[in-house]
Amino acid sequence: MTYRVLDHTGDIGIEVESKTLDGLFQEAGLAMFQEMIENFSEVQPRITKTLSLQEHSLEDLFLGFLSELLFYFDAEGFIPRELSIRVDPNLSMLSGTAKGEYLDPEKHRVRLGIKAVTYHMLQIEKREDGWYARVIFDV
Repeated sequence: MTYRVLDHTGDIGIEVESKTLDGLFQEAGLAMFQEMIENFSEVQPRITKTLSLQEHSLEDLFLGFLSELLFYFDAEGFIPRELSIRVDPNLSMLSGTAKGEYLDPEKHRVRLGIKAVTYHMLQIEKREDGWYARVIFDV
């Protein structure tokens, strides 16, 4: 997983790069949880959730995807460990699966509480060698 953590006053952000748009979404989702769960590498892909989103723009889709993953964590304690995502940028649609397990306080150590995914400094762009995204989380 290739990402960089950005220090931001009172918040935290990440920058993610991938050769493909699908990979960019996957990397960003996993990076968010790698920052949240101290022992993320111990999360097992036991349970599968189906994901399906359509938004007005690629930026809205990216933010909506990360927000949906965060919702599953907040509402159910679901921690995704593997993501298989297909993005159609022309229709601003996403489909795929998230595999993981439910939070077990005796097994998983929460390091960081993310309250929301924000539009502040949000950037997604196609570059010569792939895709790049930056996103800031409210903590």
